[in-house]
Formats: sequence, structure tokens, C-alpha cells
Amino acid sequence: MAIVYYQIFCDESGKYDNDPLIAFSGVCATADHLCSFDSQWRSLLRSYELDSLHMKQASRLAEDVGYRLRRGQTIEERTEALLPFADCINKHLEMGFIQAWDVKGFNHLSLETKKSLGGSNDPYFLAFVRGLAAVVDTIGEDD
Repeated sequence: MAIVYYQIFCDESGKYDNDPLIAFSGVCATADHLCSFDSQWRSLLRSYELDSLHMKQASRLAEDVGYRLRRGQTIEERTEALLPFADCINKHLEMGFIQAWDVKGFNHLSLETKKSLGGSNDPYFLAFVRGLAAVVDTIGEDD
């Protein structure tokens, strides 16, 4: 029986002491899929004259971001221009997950409930654990 290895890339958004919501997301794939993803992604970045793609920057319609994400585009035009990146993700990466948490709701959980969920006062801890548990549930115990 061959063992399959998955690589997971994760990122968080929001600050739980400042923002009403936090998010934790990730993508997961085998090395073969990551290699083909990386090749196509780098090609897209070159064609857009970008070193990297940051959605925080790309979502600012009043700014130029590389060659094809131009100031003054409508939301629809910017979305259309970003679709090749989404298509690349969908084509090559095998799974994705996102955890979004209401900080106020998390903070109102009782200490007993938080203890049963791992004991942390940081919602990112629980989001991380639940995100990785979703990956394990998807890929199975043997991988």
C-alpha cells in the first residue's frame, strides 16, 4: 500500500481582539498537483506582471495591481480578471477549507465549553484544529 502525502498551506485573516470576525483557510494537495499548480500560477503572475497575488490589494478597485488589474475597473471587471487564478486553484488543488468565526459569539462561550473545545481563549486555535480535522476526515485515516 502506497502512502500519500499532502501538503497544506494555511492563512488567517482578522484580529480577534479588534475585528468582529476571524477567518482561517487553507488548501491541500499532493506534490504532483502542487507542481502543476505552481507552474500555472507562476505563468499567470508573469502574464499579469505580478510578483505575487494578495487579495487585500487586488480587491482595491481604486488601485492598479499589475498589468490586468487596473484602477477604475468595476467589481465585475475585476472579478473577471481574477477568474484565471480561481480556475488554477480549482484545477490543481485537491481540497480547500475555511473556518469563519464570530469573535463576540466565541467570547460568550462558557469556560467549560471552551475547555471541552481545547481550552484556548483564542478562536484561531479552534479554527485551526477544526480545519485540520476536516482535512483528515476528507483524506481518510490511511493517508
